[in-house]
Amino acid sequence: MEKPDIQKILNDELLTALRTINALKDEVWQLGNQLQDRDDVIKMAVEKEKEKEKEKEIETETEKEKEKEKEIQALTEKVEQLENQLKEKDDVIAKEVNKRHARLSAYLDCLAELTDCQAKVKLMEARLHQEPPQPDTSCSSEVEVEKEKEKEKEKEKEKEKEKEKEKEKEKEKEKEKEKEKEKEKEKEKEKEKEKEKEKEKEKEKEKEKEKEKEKEKESTRRRRRTRRRRNL
Repeated sequence: MEKPDIQKILNDELLTALRTINALKDEVWQLGNQLQDRDDVIKMAVEKEKEKEKEKEIETETEKEKEKEKEIQALTEKVEQLENQLKEKDDVIAKEVNKRHARLSAYLDCLAELTDCQAKVKLMEARLHQEPPQPDTSCSSEVEVEKEKEKEKEKEKEKEKEKEKEKEKEKEKEKEKEKEKEKEKEKEKEKEKEKEKEKEKEKEKEKEKEKEKEKEKESTRRRRRTRRRRNL
């Protein structure tokens, strides 16, 4: 009987072992790639969630800003309504005051006319009785004093009206200043928003660069693994 070729048997077993080792290496390499792919997918999912959260925060801030602007607008409209109501009331009061002044002036005119009539009657009575007339100047002097007082009051009221007009002008100027300030604030907010958008764009670019770097690294790793496997 022929003796078995031990060398051949050992070589066959060695080849089988090498094939098994290479198969295991391929499997390990594939599993490593799968794990890396899963890690990449997980990282991308995490990044997307973070981006969504940031977008939600930005939307929330935008909604808050809009609500504040609405509140400011509502308050501004309410202030304007109240000022208009005050102006209407002032106009009504001024008309009523003018009416009373007209009545008082008419009353004083009637009083002056009555005084003149009384003086004429006394003069006629004196002539009838052949007595020297005794002019009664007390009423006329009182009427003149009242007229002077009324004129002084009118002047004071005119001064008050002028002061009120000046106050209204000052209020209008203050309103214009407030409006200008609001416009400046709006412009600043727009600038801040633009800056935030630019920052977000820069972050996106940085993320894209990081992703490209990761892809390059992964590609390099795969090439190295392929070379190692070929060398084996």
